[in-house]
Amino acid sequence: MDHSSVAIQRMTLSGATHHREALLQSLDAQSWPGEDDEKLMVIRRIDVRGPWWQLGADAAAIARQMTASAVHISQPGAQVADVIYFHHRTEQVIYFCLDLLRNTYQHWYWQPFIRSASTPAAILRHLFQENLFDLPDILFQLNRAQCFPALIKILGADNVRDIYRDLCRITQWNSVPEKTIKDGALTQEHVAVETKKILSEWSNTLAALKHDASADPPVISLVALICAWKSYPHKLTDGDFSRRWENGFREAIYNVKKPADDQYIAQHDAPSIKTSEDDIPTNKHENRESDPDTRISKQSHQVLYADTEISSRLSSDSTETTPLTDSHIYLTQYGGIFFLINALLVTRCTEDIQESRVSPWQLIQHMAHMLGCGKDAGLTDFLESQLTTPEEEGALRFASELAEKLTPQVIHRFHQHLQWDADFFLLKAHIEQRLPYINVYFHVSSIQLPLRLLGLDINPGWQPWLGQVIKYHYVTDPDLLPLNSLREQNP
Repeated sequence: MDHSSVAIQRMTLSGATHHREALLQSLDAQSWPGEDDEKLMVIRRIDVRGPWWQLGADAAAIARQMTASAVHISQPGAQVADVIYFHHRTEQVIYFCLDLLRNTYQHWYWQPFIRSASTPAAILRHLFQENLFDLPDILFQLNRAQCFPALIKILGADNVRDIYRDLCRITQWNSVPEKTIKDGALTQEHVAVETKKILSEWSNTLAALKHDASADPPVISLVALICAWKSYPHKLTDGDFSRRWENGFREAIYNVKKPADDQYIAQHDAPSIKTSEDDIPTNKHENRESDPDTRISKQSHQVLYADTEISSRLSSDSTETTPLTDSHIYLTQYGGIFFLINALLVTRCTEDIQESRVSPWQLIQHMAHMLGCGKDAGLTDFLESQLTTPEEEGALRFASELAEKLTPQVIHRFHQHLQWDADFFLLKAHIEQRLPYINVYFHVSSIQLPLRLLGLDINPGWQPWLGQVIKYHYVTDPDLLPLNSLREQNP
């Protein structure tokens, strides 16, 4: 059962069957959990027994009781929990794609996706076509997680072409006859500038696609379209703009540096790994091809394992972790800046950030400065590594204007409990960057009580507006801090 805000994998209602229509009407009339927000609750199973006129109310009551203890998909124990939740549908699709690449998509909460098709490629195609209007956001986040080329390899050129055509249809992209550009429209020079900004975020992905056989014209066209959709949604129906944009995009891609033959999306901070057929799990999923509920053949598993290269930074469930020396580590005296992330979540400012074209970390940097946060070499180096928007006059102005809008909201929300000043931000922290993860380590004794009472010290987890997973660690032993551990390894 799927009731927009709550999805129940299996529900058994035991009552008089001749009142089926009345029972369905009763279910529709109930008040289900999560109707007032974007959260999507997924319940494993509900069993209800009683008179038919009471079944609907009892089922809704049980659902409300179960969702009170729901676990977010990113939290430990989500795989065995009876109820999990996603902040929105887009987040659900992103997490499924990441699990598909890790080959950990057999969990109970992914069964509806698995049943939708018989192969990983068909599953992805069906999922993307069901979420066409959210696809730009989904693909942008997956690109930031550095797994876009792997998904393209699973999809294949034909499926990419079909998805691109569907997007063109709903946006009317490139469908308007050639015409003269109206006053105020973008010139060719402006389009070129904008494509360069976009390419700064997609450069690694496009470099990997450029030397890959799957990077045929539909793939490049798809990337160009979703980038235009994110940047200029109001100009998608302008045929002249679409031609200028795509031509400028292809010209810029032509100049993208081709990576080495053995490089895929690997960077110096996270080596790539290729999983072979020998790594296919045995015993537990050995007879999976005979399971009518999953319908994923063994051959499909082999294709997924043999053809998909997955960065080790995505394999958080693996027992083999990336060596610490392959991470970027920063030490700062102003670790309090990270608690602005939860403050923005509590005040629901992230929608404004996503709708703007401002780099989130650039905005956080401006807000922290306005609130009195100092700066040292470690924090400066970390923030510079996160900025995806060039520090041009226009980008800095937009970030400053949005910071001036959101900072008073944050101050007002917490003014009775917190004093936003230099002392608040003065908090020693070790920052470990292993994309898409950012781990921040604090000494447990340094966390202020008001922070804990307000819940600002909890793990933000996966944040689509940042395109990263943020985790806080509170240690009692200084030797557990990553920088100290690194010094022990390299005295």
